[in-house]
Amino acid sequence: MKKWLVPMVASCFSVQIALAADDIFLEGIVMLGEKSAIVLNNGKQVTVKTGDTLGDWTVDAIEARQIFLKNTKGERKELKLKTNLNATAPAAPPADKPADGMAQQGMTAPTNPFAAAAAANAAAAKKETPAPPTGQPAGQTFQPKVIEDKDIPAGHRRVRTPFGDVLVKDPPPPAQ
Repeated sequence: MKKWLVPMVASCFSVQIALAADDIFLEGIVMLGEKSAIVLNNGKQVTVKTGDTLGDWTVDAIEARQIFLKNTKGERKELKLKTNLNATAPAAPPADKPADGMAQQGMTAPTNPFAAAAAANAAAAKKETPAPPTGQPAGQTFQPKVIEDKDIPAGHRRVRTPFGDVLVKDPPPPAQ
C-alpha cells in the first residue's frame, strides 16, 4: 500500500465523523464554475457541492443566497447565508414596543420623496397648499444663504450654489 494513501483515507474518515451533527452554518457560496457552498459544520469549514452529504443531510441544490438540504426521511430545509440549520425564526416584537432601532431612539424615518410628491399632486388637484416634504412647517420655504461682496475676505471668492453661497479659498499665485 502506498504511503500517501493511508493518511488520505484516515482524513476522509475524520471528516465524516465531524459531519454527523446538525450544527451547520452556511458561510458562503461560490458561483463561478461548478457551484459550491462553504459550510461551517461543528466549527470546521467544509466545501460541498450538489449531492454531497453533511451528516444526515444531502445538498439538494445550491442557489445564489441559500442552499437546500434534504435527509433520508424526506425533510427538506433551506439554509440561508449566515443562518443556523436549527435556528427558529425571530419572534415579532410586541405591539407596544417599536419595531426598529430608529423608533427606539426617538428618531423618525426619512420622508419618502415619491410619497411626498404624490401628496403634493393630490393637494394641487384639490387646490390646497400641502406642507413641504422637507419637514418644515407650512408657509416656510428654504432661503439660500447669500454672502455680500463686503463680507468676502481677501484671498477668498464666493461660489453661488442652489443651496446658498460658499466661500472658497483662492489658490496662491504661482511662484516666479
